[in-house]
Amino acid sequence: MKKLSVFLASLLLAGITLVQAQTVRITGTVTSSEDGMPMPGVSVVVKGTTIGVTTDVDGKYDIKVPTSAQVLQFSFVGYEKQELEIAGRSVIDVVMNPESKQIDEVVVVAYGVKTKQSKTGALSVVKNEELTSIPVASVEKSLQGRVSGVQINNPSGAPGASSQIVIRGASSINAGTSPLWVVDGIPVVSGNYSYATTDGNILASLNPNDIESITILKDAAAASIYGSRAANGVILVTTKSGRKGKANFGVRAESGFSTPLNDNKNFRFMNAEESLDFWRTAAMNAGFDPDDPASGQYYLPKTLLAGELTNWWNEVFQTGKTNEVEVSASGGNDKTNYYFSGNYFDQQGIQINSFMKRYSARLNVETKLTDNLTLGVRLNGSQIKMADRFSSLAYGNPFWAAQSIFPWTPVKNPDGTWNWNIPENNDSNPVAVGALNDRYDDQNKYTGIGTLEWNILEGLTFRTKNSIDYYFSIGRDYRHPETPEGSDVNGQLYNGLIKTITRTTSNTLSYVKSFNDVHNVSALVGFEAQDFDFTQYDLQGEGMGADIPYLNNATSNKDVGYGFTSWSLVSYFANAEYNYNNKYFVTASFRTDGSSRFGKDNRYGYFPAFGAAWNISNEDFLKGIDFVNLLKLRGSWGTTGNWQIGNYETLGSYSSVLYNGVGGLAPASLAKPDLSWELTKTYNIGLDFTLFERLDGTLEYFNKKTEDMLLDVPISQTSGFSSLRRNVGSMRVWGVEALLNGTVVKSKDFMWNVGFNITYNKYEILDLAGQDVISDGFWRRYRLNGDGFSEYYVYDWAGVNPVNGLGLWYDDNGNITQNFNNARRVFRGKVEPDYYGGITTDLSWKGLTVSLMFDYKVGHSVYVMERRYVDSDGYSFQLQTVNSTNFWRQPGDIVPNPKPIAGNPTESNAWGTSRFLEKGDYLKFKQLSIGYNLPKKIVEKLKVNNLKVYTNIYNVFAWHDVSYFDPERDFKGGGYAVYPNPFTITFGLKLDL
Repeated sequence: MKKLSVFLASLLLAGITLVQAQTVRITGTVTSSEDGMPMPGVSVVVKGTTIGVTTDVDGKYDIKVPTSAQVLQFSFVGYEKQELEIAGRSVIDVVMNPESKQIDEVVVVAYGVKTKQSKTGALSVVKNEELTSIPVASVEKSLQGRVSGVQINNPSGAPGASSQIVIRGASSINAGTSPLWVVDGIPVVSGNYSYATTDGNILASLNPNDIESITILKDAAAASIYGSRAANGVILVTTKSGRKGKANFGVRAESGFSTPLNDNKNFRFMNAEESLDFWRTAAMNAGFDPDDPASGQYYLPKTLLAGELTNWWNEVFQTGKTNEVEVSASGGNDKTNYYFSGNYFDQQGIQINSFMKRYSARLNVETKLTDNLTLGVRLNGSQIKMADRFSSLAYGNPFWAAQSIFPWTPVKNPDGTWNWNIPENNDSNPVAVGALNDRYDDQNKYTGIGTLEWNILEGLTFRTKNSIDYYFSIGRDYRHPETPEGSDVNGQLYNGLIKTITRTTSNTLSYVKSFNDVHNVSALVGFEAQDFDFTQYDLQGEGMGADIPYLNNATSNKDVGYGFTSWSLVSYFANAEYNYNNKYFVTASFRTDGSSRFGKDNRYGYFPAFGAAWNISNEDFLKGIDFVNLLKLRGSWGTTGNWQIGNYETLGSYSSVLYNGVGGLAPASLAKPDLSWELTKTYNIGLDFTLFERLDGTLEYFNKKTEDMLLDVPISQTSGFSSLRRNVGSMRVWGVEALLNGTVVKSKDFMWNVGFNITYNKYEILDLAGQDVISDGFWRRYRLNGDGFSEYYVYDWAGVNPVNGLGLWYDDNGNITQNFNNARRVFRGKVEPDYYGGITTDLSWKGLTVSLMFDYKVGHSVYVMERRYVDSDGYSFQLQTVNSTNFWRQPGDIVPNPKPIAGNPTESNAWGTSRFLEKGDYLKFKQLSIGYNLPKKIVEKLKVNNLKVYTNIYNVFAWHDVSYFDPERDFKGGGYAVYPNPFTITFGLKLDL
């Protein structure tokens, strides 16, 4: 038996040797004649055989052909087919010429690339030039208004702050709505992992200029291969790679400034005269004499205006500054390509003591180790120092303090010391607090991705990607002994350390084959595993004074806290695709995920998807219709899952308690071993078209139904708990999207393009586990068959009584009452817009380019929570808005505001009143970019390849009816005194050597 085995092995080896002796290896690169860029996805076939491969993302191919082969055929949709004689060559580079029809776009998708004509799912692509034309620190802000079906809110304008992204509407009530981010094929963690910074954002560690493109996967056919994490969509980020050819060196420098956004509402707070008149009236209406010192805080003599007045807005706001410098290098040869960048970004915010400073570097290298083995390494590192003050209604929030402190209150006392006598802001001086306290995070993030690609046989490729993502942050929050927070304890310090480690392995085996030039098949199977560890240390102490403000000098209340959490995910997936002659396309995928977040009996979820497409424009009956360049009908169905819950929710937990003076443990949560995945089933119908080589568009209809929702269901309180999370309930969101891009004028020197996208979403909550309504916060509710996803449930304001100036309400019978306790609550308005989208236009004339972008939302309401205090009718003793000057003064007045009464016992400014619910529609002039490439004759004299000067303007202007600074609120329509979005203008120079 042993001899037989040896004989068979020898025979097999001889056969392989004979086959190898009968084939030759040919390599090369395929580029486009229009721009010289590599072309992925080009079909390379030995004429007269079924032997073929496709070019990779860098336009390269590697094929073994019989020694008898004479001709290679190169084909790609939208390009002229080429046939080249081999003639003994081992390297054959090809330049493809476009047909008269528009060039087919190649985009990065899940675990590969596709052409626009071959896609069956719904996806959108944003290119590098669109991402880098906005002067922001974090890349997700650049997507706003550019992609249909993607709603992006920027509730905070702090340097580096994150955005809220919802793709095709929220699919869950309790399990999270954030999309999955995938960078260079590896899922990454997003969100705020800062200790001291309010608006931290881990994605700010990624330099937007390093990004080649972003692909947003919106439906199940495109995204379900990511399984459990795809219910809220997937965002694929592809960073830049080097190209074969001459080395390219680039230098870019950018500098500019920021100010608070100026809109057309002329919204402002009262000046000193208006404020004094208001509060004197409020004091008198409450029975106080504002000229009598015995009135306490309501002693408000007119002589206050005779002293030196302070503009607190000028004290807490500043002109923000942005400076950025970047160097890059890229290039390559037949064996190796590389891309390197180093970036310095420094942004001072418009609010005092807010900034972000980032140092980052990236190195992407790919090299052929052997003829069929390629190694790739992608390394990225960043160091960020980020700071802001408190947000929300905190006294230390400069933005809120500026809305609280009266103009006659000075920053400093006559002797030059800080003024702490500020009762309207709880005796907190935001300027002094900013000067004396420290509050910042030092963040470090390092990512390494190693890729090994093995071309086993023609068309058969194995790829393995392995990565480690390491994040380490140290936060400091120091309260000086002179400040109210630190005065009682002679200084107070909180230090925190946060560390996260994400390890990922992704392994795929793919096969691509073409038969008889018309049958094209591909298949992929894969295995992926990921785990995430989070560790946090909290250290605090008091009594360290101001000279040595560190924990080693603390004298009391020293304490150390520790926290650790982790999760892991293991996945198996497969995908198969077939297209016939680039006319008929079919795709199917399947993924199973196992998550540590669920119990052992429900740990795995199963997520299939199917898609099909008909490229009508390739049919014979349309061959003679020249103006139809592309007409393609698509359809898909699939299932995705949602696992965005706590790491240990399925387990019962205990917490330490003190009972009758004795420490012990008590149940903190009930075990939920049956908890499992939320499932979202989606189907999509889409139409892609290109007409007259000028008008490009997509129409989409989608329908998503979420089942087995993770809801908190009421249970008997005899259990010790009031609710238990279970897989119950369902909801649906459906919508229509339209995207149009057209070339209005195209001539030798001048081009004008216009783009428009719009999305309409409709929510239907179908089942709430036997409940008709459940809470979504104090004044919001989810309800069966309601008007939206989440609706405002508010007290029904009826205006101002013209007889006595008091606030009025509707009661349950529809009658008007002055008693707030009898006010009815009604559903009015919803948090999500009916329509949202963007408008773009760009013009180019010779070397000059001008681009504009607008963002809009229509059909929703926002709740301006701050108005409870700044339009409080005398309730809150602080600065009020100029709107409040229009108040009731005498019988017969028809005005929007009741008469002010110091202390306001009438509840006219109550939480949750419809009085502060406002129409949230807006149109924002989001971006204006102007650039000029110097003429070639000047550039040649300077001995450089290209020189461009440009200016980028962000948040140019806003049209809206919201009675506050910015109509853009968080996804739930609220937010308290958040950092305003600034107007930003930068000037830059880009030099290519």
